[in-house]
Amino acid sequence: MFIGYHSPASSEGNPLSHTMNLRNQYVKINGILTSEFYINALYASYLGVPVAFLSGDKALTETVKELNSNVTTVVTKEGRHGAVVSKHPNVTNELIKEALEARKMSYSPYSKYKVGAALLTKDGKVYRGCNIENAAYTPTNCAERTAFFKALSEGEHDFESIAVVGGYGDIPEGYAYPCGVCRQVMMEFCDSKTFKVITAISENEYIEKTLEELLPLGFGSSNL
Repeated sequence: MFIGYHSPASSEGNPLSHTMNLRNQYVKINGILTSEFYINALYASYLGVPVAFLSGDKALTETVKELNSNVTTVVTKEGRHGAVVSKHPNVTNELIKEALEARKMSYSPYSKYKVGAALLTKDGKVYRGCNIENAAYTPTNCAERTAFFKALSEGEHDFESIAVVGGYGDIPEGYAYPCGVCRQVMMEFCDSKTFKVITAISENEYIEKTLEELLPLGFGSSNL
């Protein structure tokens, strides 16, 4: 069982990021920035030893998901420069629940693709949104923008994160990422470095990214 691992040296995933020791600037295998977890997981695979992995490090859990999409991860800590932000996983789970409920209200008679979103403000309020289609197509509104516009119309301007679920049928089967227009709306009202976009299949299956990761080199009010 692997417990307590951190992101690899030379990454910004955690202030304690290191590989093997604090003297290594970085370690790469086949060009991949490598963590201690990655090294030991490769060796365990070579020996045919099954691995149980436990870590709350956001950057490292995302790396693990990329290695094996069947791994279930729960993020509890995230590095931000020289600090670590802790977050109880229940907060994320509850937000995903809200998005799943919002999805039930989807009006999508043309695409049959149902999307729900739940937007969390910094003071703990949640605004739901669903996709609303139109026969003329252009007036269609995405779930993410529905949630944002509802919140903004109520005077909200400080946002923490948004959970998004989507797919055909009653149960989502894949991850539904925000479209480019929705990402641009988020850019207008959120800090791209800290605002979280959570795409989920269920309460326990989700991927969390910052808006900056989804919209690198984004254009916003600070550019004007």
